[in-house]
Amino acid sequence: MIKDLYKNKEAKKWRENHGSLECDQDLGERVYTSRLIGSNPDLVMHGGLGKQELKKLHDAKMINIIGEEIVSYRSKKYSDNEFFFDYGKKEIKANRKMGHLTTLIK
Repeated sequence: MIKDLYKNKEAKKWRENHGSLECDQDLGERVYTSRLIGSNPDLVMHGGLGKQELKKLHDAKMINIIGEEIVSYRSKKYSDNEFFFDYGKKEIKANRKMGHLTTLIK
């Protein structure tokens, strides 16, 4: 029989430390339970897919999009090798990272 290591008081700390929104608190609790599972060797699946060889497919460059720059990037059309990531921040502030653009170099 596996011992129940879940502690409500500890889970509550993880929830509170991840933010005030319910979704953030849920994530905090998932992190807590994942750590509990990962700390028990009887519950961890070793081996998985085995050792995987990594193969570099492309070089890439990434640029950060700061402050008001985000406005023009939001309406831009992108080519097949460009990937725009808008962080969806509600307020645009000077010197604030608002997103990034990754370009694959073929």
